Amino acid sequence: MLSPVLRKDGFLGAVDQCRRAGAKVLAGGHMTGLDGRPDPEGVWAAPTVVRVEGIETAATIPAVTTETFFPLISVVVAEPADDEPLLTAALAFLGANAYGLRNSLWSRDPEVIDRVATELANGGLLKINDSHVGFVPPLPTRGGTGLTSGPFGEGAFPMVLTSHVQGISIATDVTPREAVFD
Repeated sequence: MLSPVLRKDGFLGAVDQCRRAGAKVLAGGHMTGLDGRPDPEGVWAAPTVVRVEGIETAATIPAVTTETFFPLISVVVAEPADDEPLLTAALAFLGANAYGLRNSLWSRDPEVIDRVATELANGGLLKINDSHVGFVPPLPTRGGTGLTSGPFGEGAFPMVLTSHVQGISIATDVTPREAVFD
């Protein structure tokens, strides 16, 4: 379900910034009319997926590093920075995010899963091999550990304001499609 985008210029500007930085728009990137067809005068932003090559490039794109509140998701295809191992570079990139909302990982490697679960603390929720949507009861349903919803996450939840609580959900033996749609 989509709702009208009141900041159409902001959405189109974010997509244009992605393109100028070398990201490839895989889906969407335009406004649509009521019938779902591309329409420059439309009020709905088509759900948009952009592919960004490399962590260093991703760090320069505001649509990746800030909250846009548009139906826009960035898929960052990580490459190690210099001689730094890939996982170390990815953890540093994710840990540097000022918002600290949710993080998601898909991996079958137990060592990778353990390392991410123990080292990536910048987020209100970490989903491993599990749908990015959904919640981990009884933890907050929105917000995180950074600039979102107060100085340490959920302003409405005193427990989270006075501590650094991160929900971690680890699923096994499930495909991404099953995790999202089943």
